[in-house]
Amino acid sequence: MNGLSLRISGGGSKIKNPLGFEPVSVPQDVIKNIDANELHENFFNSQSVDNQLSILKTIVNNNVDAYDVQTIKFFVIVYLHAEAKHPVKSFLSRCVTKNKSIEDPFSKALSLEIESMVKENPTDHKSYIDTVSKIATCVENFPAGAIAIKNVELFLAVYLFNCLSCCVETLRSNNLSPTEKNELFNLVHLTLRLLLYLVQKVHHNKEAMIKLFPNIRSSVKEILFDDEAPMDTKSVCGLLLVGMHLLENDEDSWVDLLSESVSNLQDMLSNDSAKLSLYSAIVTVVPVNQLHTKTVGNEVAVCVLLDNIMAVGERMSAHSTFTLSVTRSLVQISKSLDKAKDLGLTLIDRLLVFVWSHLEHYMDSVRHLTAQMLNNIVKYSAALKKQGDDTAVNNIFTALNTLDRHQKSFYLTLTALTNELGASYVMEVFPDIVDDVMCMLDVQAVQASARTCLSALARAGRGGAGGAAGAGAHAWVRAALRHAARSPAVRALEELLALALADARGLDFVLPYIKQSTQNASDLKCVLLLLSVVRKSRGLDQPDTDEMWKGVLSYDVLENAAVDATDETRILSLSLIVESPKTTEVFTERELDFVLHFLKYNCNAQAPHFRQLMLSLLKKFVKRLEDSYKALKRTSNIDYYPQFVEKLREQCFSNLLRGANYSRRLVALQTLSWIDGLALDGYQRIWKDLYVERLLAHLEDSYENNKILALDVLDKCPKDMFQREYATSLKMADILAEASSVKPTDCTSAAYKLLLLKQRCPEYVIALEPCKKEQPERVSYILMGRLVSQLDVQLATCGRSVVRAARDAPMYGLLHCLRYLVQGLDAGAISSDGDWTELIRRIISVCLSVNSAVSGVVNNSSPEGHLPMDMGNVVTDHNMANACLQDGRPVTAQMVLLCAWRSVKEVSLLLGALTSRLAIEGEGGAGGAGGVTLGAARVRAVGAHFAALLAETKHRGAFEQAYVGFTMFLTRLWRCRSPELHELPKRWLEELLEVIEAGHNDKLCATRRSAGLPYMIQALVITELKVTGSSKGLTRCMRQLLRLAASGTEDYRGSAVGSGTEDNSGNTFGSGTGDNSGISVGSGTEDKSGSRAETRAHCSNILRALYRDAALDDAVAPFVADGLVLAVSGFDADTWLERNAATLLFSALCGRAFGAARPRTRMTGRIFFLRYPKMADFMLNKLNEANQSGVLVRQSVYPVLLLLARLYPSALEGTVSNIKLSTFVPRVVRCGASALLRVRELAARAAVPLVPPLLYISHLESMLKILGDRNIKRNYCHGITLQILKQLEAKPDIHTDEQTQRNLSRLVLESSWVVRQTLSEVPCYLITDDYVKMLDLFICRFPSPLNTEFIKEIKPLLHDILFEKPTSIVRSGREMCLSSVVKLYTRILNIHNDVPETCVFVQKCLKHDAYEVTLVIMNYLLSVHEESGGEYEKMPILENCLPHLRRDYDYVELLCDILENGRYLECKQTALKLLNFEDSQAKIVQANFDYLRQEHNEKMTHVYLKSLTNFVSKKLRDNCLESDTILEEIRTIYGCVFSDKNEETRGVVVEFLEGCFDSLFTLNVGLKGKDLFEYRATVWAMLVILLEDDEQTYRQRISNVITNSALLDTSDRQTDNTTDYRFDKTFDTERKCTDDEMSIVTGRRSPGTSSCTDYKLDTSFDTDNKCGTSYEGRVEVIPSRAVEYLMKLIGKSDDGVKILCVLALLDFKSEVSMYDEVDDEWRVFDTNERYNIFSEEIVLTATCARALQQYCDKPNCDYINQIIIDPVYVDTFENLCDQNLVAFKSLISKNNNSTVINPKVTLLFEEILCN
Repeated sequence: MNGLSLRISGGGSKIKNPLGFEPVSVPQDVIKNIDANELHENFFNSQSVDNQLSILKTIVNNNVDAYDVQTIKFFVIVYLHAEAKHPVKSFLSRCVTKNKSIEDPFSKALSLEIESMVKENPTDHKSYIDTVSKIATCVENFPAGAIAIKNVELFLAVYLFNCLSCCVETLRSNNLSPTEKNELFNLVHLTLRLLLYLVQKVHHNKEAMIKLFPNIRSSVKEILFDDEAPMDTKSVCGLLLVGMHLLENDEDSWVDLLSESVSNLQDMLSNDSAKLSLYSAIVTVVPVNQLHTKTVGNEVAVCVLLDNIMAVGERMSAHSTFTLSVTRSLVQISKSLDKAKDLGLTLIDRLLVFVWSHLEHYMDSVRHLTAQMLNNIVKYSAALKKQGDDTAVNNIFTALNTLDRHQKSFYLTLTALTNELGASYVMEVFPDIVDDVMCMLDVQAVQASARTCLSALARAGRGGAGGAAGAGAHAWVRAALRHAARSPAVRALEELLALALADARGLDFVLPYIKQSTQNASDLKCVLLLLSVVRKSRGLDQPDTDEMWKGVLSYDVLENAAVDATDETRILSLSLIVESPKTTEVFTERELDFVLHFLKYNCNAQAPHFRQLMLSLLKKFVKRLEDSYKALKRTSNIDYYPQFVEKLREQCFSNLLRGANYSRRLVALQTLSWIDGLALDGYQRIWKDLYVERLLAHLEDSYENNKILALDVLDKCPKDMFQREYATSLKMADILAEASSVKPTDCTSAAYKLLLLKQRCPEYVIALEPCKKEQPERVSYILMGRLVSQLDVQLATCGRSVVRAARDAPMYGLLHCLRYLVQGLDAGAISSDGDWTELIRRIISVCLSVNSAVSGVVNNSSPEGHLPMDMGNVVTDHNMANACLQDGRPVTAQMVLLCAWRSVKEVSLLLGALTSRLAIEGEGGAGGAGGVTLGAARVRAVGAHFAALLAETKHRGAFEQAYVGFTMFLTRLWRCRSPELHELPKRWLEELLEVIEAGHNDKLCATRRSAGLPYMIQALVITELKVTGSSKGLTRCMRQLLRLAASGTEDYRGSAVGSGTEDNSGNTFGSGTGDNSGISVGSGTEDKSGSRAETRAHCSNILRALYRDAALDDAVAPFVADGLVLAVSGFDADTWLERNAATLLFSALCGRAFGAARPRTRMTGRIFFLRYPKMADFMLNKLNEANQSGVLVRQSVYPVLLLLARLYPSALEGTVSNIKLSTFVPRVVRCGASALLRVRELAARAAVPLVPPLLYISHLESMLKILGDRNIKRNYCHGITLQILKQLEAKPDIHTDEQTQRNLSRLVLESSWVVRQTLSEVPCYLITDDYVKMLDLFICRFPSPLNTEFIKEIKPLLHDILFEKPTSIVRSGREMCLSSVVKLYTRILNIHNDVPETCVFVQKCLKHDAYEVTLVIMNYLLSVHEESGGEYEKMPILENCLPHLRRDYDYVELLCDILENGRYLECKQTALKLLNFEDSQAKIVQANFDYLRQEHNEKMTHVYLKSLTNFVSKKLRDNCLESDTILEEIRTIYGCVFSDKNEETRGVVVEFLEGCFDSLFTLNVGLKGKDLFEYRATVWAMLVILLEDDEQTYRQRISNVITNSALLDTSDRQTDNTTDYRFDKTFDTERKCTDDEMSIVTGRRSPGTSSCTDYKLDTSFDTDNKCGTSYEGRVEVIPSRAVEYLMKLIGKSDDGVKILCVLALLDFKSEVSMYDEVDDEWRVFDTNERYNIFSEEIVLTATCARALQQYCDKPNCDYINQIIIDPVYVDTFENLCDQNLVAFKSLISKNNNSTVINPKVTLLFEEILCN
């Protein structure tokens, strides 16, 4: 029983890691008693566990044959003084156990040592702890220790008895804190276990031992009767009592305990905790056979025992510890059912009573143990069934039928029955069980249990009559198909089906289901799911045909699945083709075509999840393509493989358009990278100039990942391709100019271009500058030399004026390029070259100079706000004080700052890269003999630079990146083989701590969270831990920082963190040698005025950084408690500096203690206080201080309450530890009397988790009693009200009977004076507000409402508060109070269902002068229309009142008045929403026009637009459109579809089109000529813009509008009556490959004409569905496919060609595809956000261009120009196309004066011109 308890060691150290233990320390007085030799002395003086283990191994190896007495004694001393589970103790234990020759002398020596220890007579319990703990380790799996204990058992028994007596006496004093009491009970627990061990093992001293029993029994009795004693300790007491009783009497005397006839235990049997401990001990100690054979009176002992245990459990069910102990005992009894014989059914019936009531218990441990009990019962019942007795099984099934299927207990029981009885039996009893359980997979509460149950059914059903070979498999398939159609959990269903169908007949079994499902478009996912299951089970072995995949599924169906609107369907379709049991399975041509088809429509997927799934499948595809190619090449013709690769490459390159979105570019580049990495023997790729051009353009992509992929593909391009000229220049001068740009992405582009020159154009680089042929890394040397020279020029500019540098010479781009080149250097090759050494020296020198030049900016106390001209030490050229950009705008302080901190960032990263990669003096060279690149002096200079940078820099961006570089630098030093350099980090850490301790220092930043100082120390300790594996530096640092931070803090004194700063070697921090290798951060001054506060703040900020670092997770765990004490105490500090640092430290510690900051990140109080035991007393003291009268407010109560709010009672609370959260409840309640509102709110929040469910009602009653006191102080009244409110919000799922509810109602009635005081002369609206909220929740949380008496009293008061004029001048909080009163009053009216009264109430509220009242009632009215967003509950009474309000109470007029005259936006918005549901739109349409035409608050736009669209929709439905307004209405709606409108506004337009799209074209709108054309073009433009909307749901809804439009014939989706059109004019995909090109692709030349078949680019314009199957139901495809249907719709109209021209030039009012302006000031702030949108105008324009080519014989430029200038169309073009029209005209006239043209305009011009 005791073994089931969970004990957690504090500190969090990893047991298996020696670093988690300190070396074994032996006191000097003990060492003197040993005649120690040299090895012994070395062991005692060793400072590491590893060294001590090494010494022990040496001693053992030197004494293989025999051990002398002193060595044995040395082993004993070391063993006893090593802590439990210490590596040294474990080593000695193994050594003694395995070596029999040493076991006997070791046992004797250990006996003597233990005997000497137990002869002492301590006077207090703390003196016993050390000895008892040492002795306890001797009996744990250590035979020699057991022998030693046996030798001194009597002495030890007396000592343990004295210890127990001392503990009992100490408990009687009752003046211990919770932590001290917990420590005492731990000692008691250990002592009792040792006594139990002696009682069980005693042999020769039995009589003497028995003489001690009366006194031991007396002490044990007091422990059992102590309410605060942990239940685990009481359990050991019970075991000890039973053991003593059996030893005193005979082995059958335990029966007397059940008959309660033992005189010396009678008083114990009258106490429930003692009785339960004794009965539980009997279950554990007595053999099973005896329990089932012995009788007590006329009943078998086990039945009596079971009844007694359950009786105790029923009486003490309110106490979780008793429930847990009872459950543990019953589990033990259930394990012995197989021994029960005739008693089995009786025991089962009794046990099931407990099981059914505890399977859903609120404690996890009780639920889990009860589930174990249930499994034991089911297992035994199944055994009885096999013997022919079905009674037990039938009883369980009968009970199962009564269980709620929305609870886990049903599925736990069903799983247990399935595991024992098999699926066939269960499915026979419950024929529809698979379907029923599968439906629960979407219910979050039982999802995991239901899935486990289904897995059990599937496994148990295989091969049986109910399995895959029978009707059971059909049930599985039918259920899975039904569920798959509506559930996204496809993978889960796939796994379940794979289990269920493992023994089925594969394809033959599921083929009927597949054929049936292919008739309905909504079943596509089901079809693919079944096929996926069969394919993975290797059941698809039929050959492919031209039309059918694997002879089962039409390729047309697969292609439809590839464009299905459901993500899971599309992914399933691709995985079906790609994934195969064999990686060498050959792809057919149709399968490869399908991959192209899939990528055509899905490469621009916006959802990251879908994109990642797609890329993972494409990676598998490429791998299988390569493997299958090798297999195919040996057997057959493989021409179609290379042809496919070329198609795929061409398709990917066609997607690399300027203006393509991120997803399209990423997928294309990633696919190219994988494809070009294929090893296809005999295949040579075709490279075109356009390919290279587009890849070079993507070196300038705004995302670095795309740059990397583009460079990777270019690296495989033939070198001769780079000898040509491209639009993207690779000239050195142009690259250097780009590297000097102020835009970071340009700098990165320049870096990748330099890498490209290095890899693919070395000859060009070498020609730039003469260089020695034998020069190592010659290309890199030239490039880096050029960059350094250019950097010198920019540095000179910066030296004259940092303002000029911000404009013309930013420097950071060149440094960025240098870093990229350094990362690719071969350090070994350049280590012996003098030129390289000199170049590296120059680079370091320039880096230091750059940092010096801009340090005045980043080191300024406020770098973000200073103007450059304000810093005289920065601006030396005063003529540049007003420097401007090229457009005349001034260079701002922000631009100067960005230039400065980015330069510092790049310097830090570059120096880190240099020092981490290159050879350092003193190491003997990295790659050559004796060669070095970095001298020791340079290394020290770099270290000094980093130190000064981190200490003095104030800008966060600068010192964060400096930290990265410093970490790289330190990592290198810790690995450095030069002793002098290796010791530098350790010395720097010591010196830094000395500087901090010294006090005030001008160079250290006291604000900005100590700036870079925490980063510096963090880097020093982390790199030591990572590189050397030693945490000594961190430990010393933590101890000293905690000591310094706690100096002067009373609460922290006495905290066990070490009082000194000495490390284990005796050295102290700050013992610098005084040479120039130390870190210089300025000298400290005497601490006279506040420097100690700065020191404490610095320490807190550094500790915060160390606690937050994930790399130090285990290393800092032992210091968390001390940190929490420090942080909480810091809230009471005198200075703001310290309090601010304390808040930040506390936040970091909460993250360390509780995990990531999530709403549900909590911990049980038991675990928290076991990990951090000192926190219990500390938190109690803080709460006591806060509750003392006359004491000033203590800010430290805030963090204490925040900690308590994260704790909740444990099921094991009181089992291992006596510290209980209930101890805090009274103190938290008293915090409700605080004068600070925030404290009262925190106390209310903290009290919620402290109250266990079983005590919830009693706690609520006690709170209401306090509230009923009319003399209570108002602060306390409000605090108690808040606590009741929070308790009601978190009400657990518990049953309350009618009597309880009546009691609660009575108590609430007694507190109604709170409402009455609102009408007094001095009201407190704040209290009333929360009290009314409490009443509202009270009505909601309890089934029966408050009684009539209370309603009768409270209702008039609420009415007066609402509608009577207040008599008091106190108005604070009145409006918010009134809003709560309206909610409560509405709920009361809803209960009474009085329609006339409610109508009058609503009318009064709508007329109320407080807008909060009006707003609340209008929101309730909105809830009737289900438009309140779920915030307001729908009240049936209001729904009943609406007709009366409209008829008799001027409802509409009141709403209109609010809309017209209301002063508050939210009220007007809500009124307009309500008016939208009334027949009054005509009154406000003109107001809508006026509002929507002007710039107004975006929050109102969608409401006005909704009103307008409702009006238009109604007119469309009634076919009564007005021709004079419809065009203006459509124009207004069109103005709301652009990306600058919010989602709600665009959503209104989507909803309008969903309902009215077909009507907009089929009804006669009464327009003609140019108005009709504009009307139609505008509607089509709305569709097109929304198809490119950034919100995926809007795109899909518009796609559904198009594909399901009545205007689109079924034949348009199903027949192939169009030709394919090219996506990009530059790729001629209509022709066949030439022989020369085919020879390049395949590696051989065909003798005749090319055998290559026609292939089309996958981005062709395709409007056919290619599916010969007629689908039922709605067709939903993705937007990229719907665009093609849209082109079909437009093409069918009379003015289709003209509309296509409009859409091709349509202005999306987005700058995403515009070129950046060179002089744009904002380029320096570029964060790439405006590039990260979905819209792809250029792709849409290309689609329109292809459609033009289809529907127009010769769509040349003149033809389009004639359309544009036609009077019928010109106005529409100007309105919808705007600047794009101007640009297109300029291209036609060849008079292009515009410097910026949208790329899509150019593409359209080229497409039409080249036609």
